[in-house]
Amino acid sequence: MRPITGEILINAPTEAVFDFVANECNEPLYNPNMLRADQLTPGPVGGGTRFATVMKGPRSTTVDVEYTGFNRPHQLNSLSQTAGMEIDGGLTFSAEGNRTRLTWSWRLRPRGALRFLTPLVRALGSRQEHNNWTALKKYLETTI
Repeated sequence: MRPITGEILINAPTEAVFDFVANECNEPLYNPNMLRADQLTPGPVGGGTRFATVMKGPRSTTVDVEYTGFNRPHQLNSLSQTAGMEIDGGLTFSAEGNRTRLTWSWRLRPRGALRFLTPLVRALGSRQEHNNWTALKKYLETTI
């Protein structure tokens, strides 16, 4: 499956956007589909940091997230796993003056019965990502 990609321009400094996004525990503040996010590893956020998140749905879904690449404030890579899917890829943060261009690229690997719904999974994932990062933009531009 080809990756889900996109970008958005956020009117906030790159370091502030990166630091906010890198702390997965902030995501429920702007993502209405995420009920909770808990950091599982001790210490500051960085490469190898793991989180457990709970997503809304007909049944709540637990997502295990691990940061596989961490280059503040430019790159954040992760591997997310659920019972039915593996998602890996990352975010790139580029400064444009006092604004940040946030670019995403995710590879979805549905497992089990979800494999047969791959086109639908990709379409829903693409829409969800766009909505998620649009909500982040609105949140940061009103709070930073």
